[in-house]
Amino acid sequence: MDNNIENSDISQDMQESYRETFVGEKYQKYYQSRFDQINNKNGFNVAAFFLGIFWLLYRKMYLYSFIFFALFILYCFIPTSSSVDRGIAIGITIGMGAGGNGIYKNFVDQKIKKIISLQPNNLEQELREQGGTDFYSPLGLLIVVIVLYWISHNFA
Repeated sequence: MDNNIENSDISQDMQESYRETFVGEKYQKYYQSRFDQINNKNGFNVAAFFLGIFWLLYRKMYLYSFIFFALFILYCFIPTSSSVDRGIAIGITIGMGAGGNGIYKNFVDQKIKKIISLQPNNLEQELREQGGTDFYSPLGLLIVVIVLYWISHNFA
């Protein structure tokens, strides 16, 4: 099953309009040109590079965030040297930066296709509600990380 809206019956103009509505205010400023570059294998997402899971949460990619977090927790139980830890961390951040726009474009296209298939009464409103950004999830995770860090350094 092809989840990319580019290969569906949606016109190019409608596709752009749906993406702009779903992504929100940063679509024209940032993502439109990045999504166009993905077909050319170009583009680097600086926010995904520096923020990782926080960026995934901000962009409402909760399943990807959960998978990222679960893999991180599993990795914490694997004994490795500090040089291996640094190498893995560098690889993950570079991977997030290099693949972030592609991951997000795929996510956007899948969500738009799903929303269209449900035929909501107000398509534009549904795209806005399910798209856009979420400031509170990454903030909540940051607070949890800070609290856990504080507990581990004061009670361990």
